[in-house]
Amino acid sequence: MNGYKLSDEGVKQFEELIELFKEKMKSACEEILGKVYVDLPDWIESDSWMNFRNTAFDALRDYQRIDRYDAKKIRESILANHREQIIADINQDNIERIKSLEKMLDESREIYR
Repeated sequence: MNGYKLSDEGVKQFEELIELFKEKMKSACEEILGKVYVDLPDWIESDSWMNFRNTAFDALRDYQRIDRYDAKKIRESILANHREQIIADINQDNIERIKSLEKMLDESREIYR
């Protein structure tokens, strides 16, 4: 090597230090791997699902973001499988909108009386 030679006691101390280092390193690795395998997967799964969900909703809100053929198939599938619910929801939305407009109209009339 570089001309230095350890005494038998030095070699023994060196080996003890290496073993201590290995034990500490093993403990640190187990702790880190435990966090990676136990703590992170939930976040990764959750984050991936949220990214997928947001992308899907963005595509449904704005058909320009996805292929026209795909958008058409999505619309057709949703309508075919949920027609009655969609119509009922739209009717309820319209009723609520009418009530809101009637309220605004009444408030406007009150102002001008």
